[in-house]
Amino acid sequence: MRQVRMIVVTGVVALGLLLPAQPAWACSCAGEPESALRRRADAVFTGRVMTRADPGGIGAMLSSGRPVRWTFAVDGVEKGRVAATEAVESAADEASCGYGFAVGGRYRVFADRDGDTLTTGLCDGTEPVPADAVARGRPPDRPPATEPGASSGRGAPVALLAATGAGLLAAALLRRRNHRP
Repeated sequence: MRQVRMIVVTGVVALGLLLPAQPAWACSCAGEPESALRRRADAVFTGRVMTRADPGGIGAMLSSGRPVRWTFAVDGVEKGRVAATEAVESAADEASCGYGFAVGGRYRVFADRDGDTLTTGLCDGTEPVPADAVARGRPPDRPPATEPGASSGRGAPVALLAATGAGLLAAALLRRRNHRP
């Protein structure tokens, strides 16, 4: 009976390793090139965060997707119509693709305009401006982005190797157990 259980467990583990994973519905950025992010944005600017206004939830309901309003003292405009003091909304939490600014921090913001409101999120290209970039008087350097949908291509061979290893281990354990005196 234990042999059957061991074979079933090994089969289930191997099957789990071989089946392709389904996409997760969480915030996940594909690493778009800066040129695409810039083209898509309605406004790109640099500035320091002055305030954070979080309206909170409705009663006891608190959602990570609720909008939080960040007010910036704008010191440079690269694209679009941006005021000297500009408010930007983002979801309250990174789990909902919101950008977690720090009051007092300086950022390069890529934002979309929704009526009179600018909005941004984790996948829009917004990033902190390093102190040395401020001293050089230019935007921060961006690491090279991978193309959307690109992968390392190692997932299937690793899963196959793991399944094969699990199967061999189960077979060895069964063989060792059956040959005991």
